[in-house]
Amino acid sequence: MQLSVRRADLFADFQGLTISGDDRHRFISRAKKRTTDEDDETFNGLRFGRRSTGTICARLYDKTIELEESRAFYWREMWGNYDPTQPVVRVEFELGREALRQFGLTTPEQLLDAVGALWVHLTEEWLSLRVPTDDQTKSRWPIDADWLAVRRASISCTDWGIARLYKSQRAGELAHIMPGLVGYLSSFGAITNNHDLESILDRVFIEAVSWIDDSGIAMEDRVAAKTKAWSAA
Repeated sequence: MQLSVRRADLFADFQGLTISGDDRHRFISRAKKRTTDEDDETFNGLRFGRRSTGTICARLYDKTIELEESRAFYWREMWGNYDPTQPVVRVEFELGREALRQFGLTTPEQLLDAVGALWVHLTEEWLSLRVPTDDQTKSRWPIDADWLAVRRASISCTDWGIARLYKSQRAGELAHIMPGLVGYLSSFGAITNNHDLESILDRVFIEAVSWIDDSGIAMEDRVAAKTKAWSAA
């Protein structure tokens, strides 16, 4: 049995980061939907994206307010160097099944390996807080210094770069291909009366070369194109 992941929540907590409802226009996000969270006219964060899409959504909110409601005060111990006079803002991303599929992350091991790369991608490409200027193009606004601190959160220290993420994608594709490949090799061995892996692979090579020559398919070109695509990724 192989474990699979259906959802991932990545978050980091900060003191000194302040977010207000007026800041919503300073964010650049790939999500079209953005809403404010309020409780009895008390602002408590911003949301980006829709959970129902199964892709990516984000939430920035005052975690200390939630602690009073949930009574999960153990977080204070987990924060360590924590100033009780200052709020703690949580930056949280939820990745649904569709987003994980797009990243090629299907197993817990792949997801854990990719956590750092995901955090970098989410805080650089998917969501960012900017400092307004006279420029009409928001993407050219400078990154807010507080958001640079978000990007450098310790969760990003596990980053091996986006190449590691594509390595996980390759592993995912191989995991999808291998069961069928092993089944075909077993059937091929039975048909050709070859019973060990070495003799099966030798016979596969002979038959494949003959079949390719007869069919006129330029297998080398197809393999080279696929390899080039992965290298570019």
